Amino acid sequence: MPPTFLIKGSLIPPINASKELVKKYQDNLPIDIVKEWITERMPERGGKIAKSPSDRILIVRAKTGSGKSTAMPVELFKILKPTTMKTYSGPGILITQPRILTSQEIALELSQASWANLELNKTIGYSTGSGKETFEKGFNGILYATIGTLLQQLKQPDARYNIMKNHRIIILDEVHERSMEFDMTVMLMKKYIYDYYEDRMCPFLILTSATFDVEKYCKYLGISPKTNLFDVAGSVFPISDDYLEVSSDNITQSTLETVVKIHEEKVYPMKAGEHDIMIFCYGASQIKPVKEALLKYNVELIKEKKKCFLITVVEGVAVRMNTIERRLVYYDYDKLTVNDAGEYDFKGKHKAYRRIIIATNAAETGLTVATLGFCIDMGFKQVNEIYNPYDISGIIAKPVDQNNVKQRRGRVGRKFLGHFFAMYTEETYNMLTPIQLPSIVLEDISSTIINILIQQNNCFDLDKIDMLDTPTIDSLKVAIEKNIVLGYIKSDYGKCFVMSELGEIYRNIRYSTIEEFRCFISAYVYDVCISDIITMFSMNEVRMRKVKVNDILKESLPAFFFKDTNYMDFYTAITMDDFITKLFVFDAFMKITKKGITVTENWCEKNGININEMIFVIQRRLNLMNDLIDIKYDPFYKKDESITLAGKNNYFSRLCGIKKCLYDGYLLNILRNDREARGYISRFGLKVRVNLPNREIGFPKYVITNKIKIAGQMGETFNYKLEAGNICVLDGYVSFDSQFLTSIQDLDYKSKIGDLSTLLTGNDSTNKIENYNAILKTNDDLVVLASKKEKYADIIVS
Repeated sequence: MPPTFLIKGSLIPPINASKELVKKYQDNLPIDIVKEWITERMPERGGKIAKSPSDRILIVRAKTGSGKSTAMPVELFKILKPTTMKTYSGPGILITQPRILTSQEIALELSQASWANLELNKTIGYSTGSGKETFEKGFNGILYATIGTLLQQLKQPDARYNIMKNHRIIILDEVHERSMEFDMTVMLMKKYIYDYYEDRMCPFLILTSATFDVEKYCKYLGISPKTNLFDVAGSVFPISDDYLEVSSDNITQSTLETVVKIHEEKVYPMKAGEHDIMIFCYGASQIKPVKEALLKYNVELIKEKKKCFLITVVEGVAVRMNTIERRLVYYDYDKLTVNDAGEYDFKGKHKAYRRIIIATNAAETGLTVATLGFCIDMGFKQVNEIYNPYDISGIIAKPVDQNNVKQRRGRVGRKFLGHFFAMYTEETYNMLTPIQLPSIVLEDISSTIINILIQQNNCFDLDKIDMLDTPTIDSLKVAIEKNIVLGYIKSDYGKCFVMSELGEIYRNIRYSTIEEFRCFISAYVYDVCISDIITMFSMNEVRMRKVKVNDILKESLPAFFFKDTNYMDFYTAITMDDFITKLFVFDAFMKITKKGITVTENWCEKNGININEMIFVIQRRLNLMNDLIDIKYDPFYKKDESITLAGKNNYFSRLCGIKKCLYDGYLLNILRNDREARGYISRFGLKVRVNLPNREIGFPKYVITNKIKIAGQMGETFNYKLEAGNICVLDGYVSFDSQFLTSIQDLDYKSKIGDLSTLLTGNDSTNKIENYNAILKTNDDLVVLASKKEKYADIIVS
């Protein structure tokens, strides 16, 4: 069945529509009416010049099976390049996706579809910012990209010219996915259109999804649903819904039992090619037991010479690994083989009868898996949250909302009958919240303040924040404080906040947080090896609990450490730093990779390292380097002075340099050893658990961490406590004003910097800001010093 965009009568008339309009909708293809709306406003096609921003903005609510992500952009491209035109050299179509996975897979799917008549790299491609891009220089076609790609373009000073040069139509797909990047993109895209709608080549903006608050978007964008909204019906095959009769006390076991029923065809038998299963989990901690249970069952099937299956995991790391067992759109069961352990093995002797895809929300929207007949929802998701005004973060497993369930359920029933199994009761489903709060409310917004300043033409006014949802006042307080301390914004004599010189540079940065970028700038000033800092931040999220650190350090520590028989105690006593330990782990990993993939895999397994995590690290390291290259800063500055190459005479000086950089970036995350509290406390007076590298040498007075997070504590009851991330000990390495770091309960906070809620309004803030900055380093001087050390990276030798 073709997508409903290509079926007459699939366009739903608005309420109280005239008879003529109803007939028009019934007699025409939805895509032809959308194309007509655009061409009527396209001067180069004989259309009128825009009279208002509403002539450039369109909302399309299109249900599952409509082809909004595939057929719509392909057909709209025919406006720009009719089938009779051999070549096209004008601006193309950009379609943003919330996830890397969908950006890649949809583009690849369309490049193979004969009806689309598109050629990969020539007329269709993707750009994800993850090192995987499939288009050539001068590309003029349909480009699928992550939302961050468009956001970065909008942040540039030359955005007006470049966006018009490259994009004639911009489609924001899956707009119900309210990530931080998405909200920033919509904010800047609205500003862009309102500023330049009169320009003949101002691009058209189309916002589309199956489930979203249309009225809210229309009001925000200043358009009318009567003239700027199209409703397209969906086309799905019937989907059966199976809920548990009673709540499960072992969700993994319930999931396994459901898989067994499906695989042994005790329920809903499906033919080959329509029988794959997708299981939605919330993350690695849930994926692991599910996969282990499935592997055990798979081994039993293999031993009994019954039909086995292939397990593939689709989550953040797996998306970046272009392996055949992960491929979703294309499949060849003859090449999907498993070994005796039930795992994928291209040399395996057992052919997989079906695939069981274990997925996180990376596969929740936008993607059609042509062979998917069954969906099992375990009912949880991971949510990244920030708890302000204390600047505490946490990745929490929470129940899904009803919109998540609808999206997951929508993975089946696209090509044939589908079956949805919920690992919870129907009563539980009815009690779920309808939609999730947007990320702008849930997450840290510190790195978005610069975007807000761009939207406000570099003069921050709380009353003029123009977003779909305004951040909370506590989030704004923390974000503005952090940006002032780190030197990205300054006060214009009480009138408003403006970008500093450092802020102007940061607007060109895509991947680095404001803390990380401040550390990079400091590295140039303190003559520190910049690639060491980059590597440490790339390793931040690597889990070290099972890593055999002592064994790895034997391979990577400088030689002088081994003159002491207790070299590990010697190392930790001198270094006292998780960041640097992870740097040495990465150094050992990179040395072993030169011996080939097999040796590397065996080394990782022996030392408790997840090789997929290390692939993530390499990619993030490359992204951070590209941030610096894009602003013409040398990511290999002082490369020959890496701490990994240090000797006895210069190790300590290099160590102190790195700690100075960490202090400059994370000085608001300093923890103080408090005897009365019997532990470490944050500047807000909250007790934080600190895992010191070596407790035998005592408890340092001050340590710094990249983040304070909530961590689960198992016991008779499940609860959360505060825990520091990576630790860097400051005592004896870095000099600083300890009074500035005292918790605000013990410090006359307002006399130092004033009430930030007052600062937000700009009232009587001049003296308070000056006092505040007096405590800090002179940020502008730091930028000047860094720029003097700038080295242009036109030629980079890795």
